[in-house]
Amino acid sequence: MQAATHAVDSVVHRLYGIRVRTPWPVRGATAYDEPWDVEFAAGHAETLARAASFVPAEQNSRWAQYAALPDGSAYRRWTNLFEFLVTADARRIYARALSAIDQEAMLAYLLVDALSFSMVRLGWEPLHATAVSTDRGVLAFLGNSGDGKSTLAALLLGHGCKLVTDDMLILTRAGGRWMAQPGPPRLKLYRDMADHVLGPSPASVPMNQHTTKLIIPLEPSDCASEADALAGIYILVDGADAQTNAPTIRRLSPAAAFPRLLAHTAGHYPSEAARLKRQFEFATELVRQIPIKTIAYRREKKDMFALRDAVLADVARRTA
Repeated sequence: MQAATHAVDSVVHRLYGIRVRTPWPVRGATAYDEPWDVEFAAGHAETLARAASFVPAEQNSRWAQYAALPDGSAYRRWTNLFEFLVTADARRIYARALSAIDQEAMLAYLLVDALSFSMVRLGWEPLHATAVSTDRGVLAFLGNSGDGKSTLAALLLGHGCKLVTDDMLILTRAGGRWMAQPGPPRLKLYRDMADHVLGPSPASVPMNQHTTKLIIPLEPSDCASEADALAGIYILVDGADAQTNAPTIRRLSPAAAFPRLLAHTAGHYPSEAARLKRQFEFATELVRQIPIKTIAYRREKKDMFALRDAVLADVARRTA
């Protein structure tokens, strides 16, 4: 197994609308010779140990732990996996593996969990979402972990869609439209679902020893290379039509959509008054301008295909 702390000459990738410099290249992502916005760097054990000393005692039994340091930096640890330190200016993230684990696994956490700290500090509002590009614009799927966002995206790739991002969505404004920024060219799927939808992937990498979730690299032809306009948001919820067991799609009013959307922002990170104001304004504008719907379905493997078909049918009706 490749040690996550093994580094090569740093490269710059364009991800989530920013330029990320990293000594651990992202598989399948283009490298650029450009200035960077945020840098990943190998962390020293002593520096990270000092940061870890600020973790509150009540978090000791938790798998994921967090501490806000007096200098404004932020520390994050996944027990026996990785630890990260985001500097106060949010421009550098120090990372260290706590066990022998594949580099791709550490990047999966760096590029979502750790980088989202920087994104918030730098003025963005990350959404916990997976998104695909269609010929009618980008569709984003919001939901909790395990709700089926990535599986739905994988199924839609087989219908000509392209992956925009998996697990973290950054939206920017351009020409009066919300633009969905591409993330890394990979999906994260549980092994049984990955085999069911995509077939066994020899290039897949386990997320960690505590889960069957895999990191699955995608071909460039399956991924969007440029930002595209957001056309709609679907919030995945448990349930289905009581009579037919078919997925049920309902359009939400802006007022009803607002708290649902807000629940999928990075709200669990430290929130100063200025950030809370920005977060409120972001959610308010988005629910007013973008159709937001719930899609309820039964959480069974065979029903994911019905979920895909329901989304495709809803898009066809909307654009007919």
